[in-house]
Amino acid sequence: FSWQWISGILVIALFLFVIMLVNSNLFKVNSFLVQGLTRYTADDFTPLLAGRQTSIFIFDRKQIKQEIEGSYPELNQLKVDLSLPNQLLLTAKERNPVIAWATGDQVYWIDPEGVVMTPRGEAPDLLTVQSSTPPPMVQIVTQPESLVNYALTALDQQSDPDIARLVMERIDPDVLYAILSMNAAIPEGATLVYDPVAGMGWSDPGGWDVYFGTDLSNIGFKMIEYNTILDHLQESGVTPVMISVEHVDAPYFRME
Repeated sequence: FSWQWISGILVIALFLFVIMLVNSNLFKVNSFLVQGLTRYTADDFTPLLAGRQTSIFIFDRKQIKQEIEGSYPELNQLKVDLSLPNQLLLTAKERNPVIAWATGDQVYWIDPEGVVMTPRGEAPDLLTVQSSTPPPMVQIVTQPESLVNYALTALDQQSDPDIARLVMERIDPDVLYAILSMNAAIPEGATLVYDPVAGMGWSDPGGWDVYFGTDLSNIGFKMIEYNTILDHLQESGVTPVMISVEHVDAPYFRME
């Protein structure tokens, strides 16, 4: 009898047991469990596991979490945990859209924080904006809290170049503010419109478009100026095609 022999046998047995666990098909990740989501099912995330049917004990949860964040920016407070024997537990909250940005056949959803997302499921009572172009985007880059965090981020980007493109894109905050502000001023039956040059405005039921720009800090004065121009045109029996008060010192209108 020797404790050394017993210890050696236990080490070998444990080593073989670990090898069996890692290589067993029973513990190879093959699907997701989803919690906290209403517009998504586990099947929506399963394609991300293509070529990654590895053991759940060595699965890279950090990388799959980063890819989900990049592919589904509409998910918030995302967590990816292990669920034995062979599933990943995905927990998140869905961002609730408030704006539908329509560009031809393409529609974008935008939440109150300006995050732009792909429409999924139903979202009634959205504020609709018609535009000939997609929403103007800005990249939100989080500043590192310390030099150490900056160095770790740089190392992560060198080891995984995909991390650099996972920076979340959001609509220009000035445009978002203009949309929400303009919604309170549009007449009944009008539709919000956006032009990359003239800014925010609406398509009036009377048959013309009016633009106020993206700087709405003096929206009250611009509304007075617009109504004055419109009253003058209507008294003259003229129906414009477009009125612009983007620049309060140089308003203009077009007849065709």
